[in-house]
Amino acid sequence: MSVGTRKAIHQRLEEDKRRIYGDQPGFAFQPFKGLMAATFTPLSEDSYSVDLSNIDAYAKDLVSQGVVGIFVNGTSGQSTSITVEERKQIVDAWIKTEPVVSGKLKIIVHVGCDSIVDILNLSKHASKYSSTIQGVAVMSPSYFKPQSATDVAELLARVAHTIPKIPVYYYHIPFMNGINVSVAETLMKARTLAPNVIGCKFTSTDFADLQRCTKNGFNCLVGADDMLSYALAAGVDGAIGITYNFVGKLHAAIIDAYMKGHHTEAHEMQKQSTELMYHIKASGNLNGACFYLFEKQRGISLGASRFPVYKLDDDLKLPLEKYVSDQKMNNS
Repeated sequence: MSVGTRKAIHQRLEEDKRRIYGDQPGFAFQPFKGLMAATFTPLSEDSYSVDLSNIDAYAKDLVSQGVVGIFVNGTSGQSTSITVEERKQIVDAWIKTEPVVSGKLKIIVHVGCDSIVDILNLSKHASKYSSTIQGVAVMSPSYFKPQSATDVAELLARVAHTIPKIPVYYYHIPFMNGINVSVAETLMKARTLAPNVIGCKFTSTDFADLQRCTKNGFNCLVGADDMLSYALAAGVDGAIGITYNFVGKLHAAIIDAYMKGHHTEAHEMQKQSTELMYHIKASGNLNGACFYLFEKQRGISLGASRFPVYKLDDDLKLPLEKYVSDQKMNNS
């Protein structure tokens, strides 16, 4: 069989599974439940280097809002614009914060890149902290795109085989990377090749696909802040979001109410979250608006954003801040 063909790669993954896992029937892990903030990357004022001086204060502030986890080096953290070495430095810094050391914050490390070599490099770096991290998440390469759920499943298997003792999550975000495969099919195929593929960050509105994931026992975390209560109805265990950096208490309350069976109350609070996200998106700069509200509301400076992401223009700050103030969403 020719080296590098689809059939040859799949056969190799099957052989690797038997070699790595043996007769292991499954994979024991503790599913993440609750609210996880998709963290920003603190940068210098010129944006050309990371500035990690405020990371511990940032971590403690998240805990004060009811956040119980962090998703590091994801979309909110501009992962595709941050170098591999910088991403390692960022993980190292978060790992050392008091809330992570004490177990108050669980951590998922995103390792997705356009190069499989970089993905595996970052995965191996994260594996140094196997006793601390919740897992790693993988967003697929998106310039040369995988063509099917099978392709994405085999990507997840490659990562999982490299770090067989660590849970692996698929990061599904089709509106950003253009890869819109069935997540349920992807995860089920991946699990046959690597039992430590255990869940997903699901950033999409296809809740039928999401519900198939939850029904098949995967640890699903929704990545759509403005649809949290509806995702809970679809069976997710928790959520990962950008607004949880500065209105964590609202969203923690939504989860708490829903899990206690107060579904109407949860959906009513969700309306406030949905309206907030509407105003954020209306600025035309989602990342910049959230970055501004975090610094304004929480009083922690995170420096600049890296091109092609920009901070929010001054003329857009006042109406956004007024809306948050009028709604009494100071989250204190």
